[in-house]
Amino acid sequence: MKKIILLSILFAFIFKFNNSFSQSSLRLNSTYKSDNANKHVGEWKWSNGSETFKIYLFKDIMTQPGNIKVEVLNGYHSFEKDGKVIDSSYEFIKSSPKEQKSTLTLSLPEKDKTGNVLTGIIYFGYIERSYAITLQLDAHTHTFRAELEPMDGMSASTGSSTRRLVTPIKVPSNFELKKTK
Repeated sequence: MKKIILLSILFAFIFKFNNSFSQSSLRLNSTYKSDNANKHVGEWKWSNGSETFKIYLFKDIMTQPGNIKVEVLNGYHSFEKDGKVIDSSYEFIKSSPKEQKSTLTLSLPEKDKTGNVLTGIIYFGYIERSYAITLQLDAHTHTFRAELEPMDGMSASTGSSTRRLVTPIKVPSNFELKKTK
């Protein structure tokens, strides 16, 4: 089931990525890297007192059909409520590349020449739902303005429609993440 979830996230990301680059700019057997990716690598955090949301971003290479290799930012997330971890993929940070289970994939759209805008997908396993995510960097304050939008049709099922959430969570839709590491 996890493979189905990861594949659906990958296909949605490829669709989003392909819309970020003009088709004529992609060449077979080529590698595309960004000069702006390094400033986004690290840990970013938002908190409102009772809820805390963290993401950890790292650079990675995604291979698309035609052996087109594109540098992306992958990452992990953690959502806590009242000090209790509700949903997290942080346990995979130290996993080997073959086992990496990132729950966040972002690209730098070609049309943004500043490298301050990231778009992609985040998957919350606890609520079995994917969200489109846009991060806008304010380089002066080292903060991301984040926007999350549910992706209808991208939710996953464990095969049981009777699963109940013990601690219901509502993912914030607009918030600011500050760089911590």
